[in-house]
Amino acid sequence: MSQLFSINSRLTLRLLILFVLATLIAACDNADKDSSPSKPEMVAVKIYLEAPQIEYAGIFAAISQGYFEDEQLAVELVFAITGGSSTTNDAAVEGVLSGLPIFAGMNAETVLAHRQQGQAMVAVLSLYQRDSRSIVSNVNRGISVPADLVGKRLLVFPGDEMITQAFLDAAGVNPAEVTFVQPTPDQGINAILTEIMGGKFDGVVYSIEADVQLTATAFPTSRLAFIDYGIQSYPNVLVTSQQLIDSNPKVVQRFVNAVLRGLQYSLEQPREVATWFAQTYSNQLHVVQLRIQDQAIRSIVPLMQTSTSNPGMMTSETWNHITQDLKDANLLDATVVPNEAYTLKFVNEYYK
Repeated sequence: MSQLFSINSRLTLRLLILFVLATLIAACDNADKDSSPSKPEMVAVKIYLEAPQIEYAGIFAAISQGYFEDEQLAVELVFAITGGSSTTNDAAVEGVLSGLPIFAGMNAETVLAHRQQGQAMVAVLSLYQRDSRSIVSNVNRGISVPADLVGKRLLVFPGDEMITQAFLDAAGVNPAEVTFVQPTPDQGINAILTEIMGGKFDGVVYSIEADVQLTATAFPTSRLAFIDYGIQSYPNVLVTSQQLIDSNPKVVQRFVNAVLRGLQYSLEQPREVATWFAQTYSNQLHVVQLRIQDQAIRSIVPLMQTSTSNPGMMTSETWNHITQDLKDANLLDATVVPNEAYTLKFVNEYYK
């Protein structure tokens, strides 16, 4: 009897040990599940851009391929230009500076000008690595060197005024001798292109896409590229507030991640991005734009990535260069510090 009791006791002990082990394993499994990273909450993000233009291919690709959704970001695009306004308009600036998850596309010189006014906006990536902005004109206007611009009328979008003045100053032309004309607030991009092609202006300050568009209409163009005269900048950086960077860097990182994936996709599949863009914004584009989107995106691929840099990157050399050019033209004062106008923190984290 005692032997039987001993056997039963040992069996009971073993069962008890097995039960305890099973309980511990289950608890560990639950702990692992609880500690595993969960999806972040969906965050509403607003992006102010100038107009539906193929230069924003990286953003369009991030939308069409679901990269923003992968980062749990619900994106709303706001096109801040119907003609005379730009990404520097009040709504965009106020939105960015609110500290909310709001971003805007603008050029580097505009960021520097806002910082001079004490507005703490910061560029977090650049859609282009090179600046293709030029003065594009009909060859019949006889503009082949900067001196030919004296007495001429140029269509200049508000965000491009500073770099155009810096270009004229560097080329030895008094900006006061050139008439700058801004699009009117009620003009759409269609009307603007029609006026350019109709010869209402002697030239227009625009990027390489305009040259492609005008050439497609048998409009014989002449270009004065700013970079050929030593003027370097970033024409389309994405900015947000220092407040958002400090208070919610994870959202900024998720945003940068999505856009960088979009830039890479645009480099690998440019035709697909151009097709999506033309189909999505067909009712807002000039007929010429619709016809030449494949050519236009091919023209900007070399601007999005260089042999020495990854998409989205920025360099201190370029920021220092445009800052000095603007100071030389008396468009910025000595208090502006270029390295406070941008950060590589998020782009570097992506490429780690």
